[in-house]
Amino acid sequence: MLTNIFTITSILCISASLMANSTTTNNIHYSQRRRHELSSSTPEINNSSHTIMLLCVSAVFIVSNVVNGCIMWMFVSFGRHDPRDIEVISCIPVCINSAINFIIYCTLGTKFRRELLILLKKCKHN
Repeated sequence: MLTNIFTITSILCISASLMANSTTTNNIHYSQRRRHELSSSTPEINNSSHTIMLLCVSAVFIVSNVVNGCIMWMFVSFGRHDPRDIEVISCIPVCINSAINFIIYCTLGTKFRRELLILLKKCKHN
């Protein structure tokens, strides 16, 4: 029963993530086209790095949830039903997901890097 609940929850989370990412990607492309239509003198902004970043974050999210599902399945299959054990072990992929997201933002997000450096400089001077 625990496996069925986890499977349904995982499917719902992945579906919601895919729908949200699809909507965000469509909105980025729509905004880009609309901006170009409103101001023909302004060069079109290349949002491909945003799309790549969004796809990377989504892929990492899906992979971490698949790993989380495998961990839950293994615990239930081997007869370990203690929720505390499952909770502790299943938090590892979530933590890795968060750390990788930060690396993705730092690698692909020029504005994110710029704002992060400004923030770190302010902290350093205080």
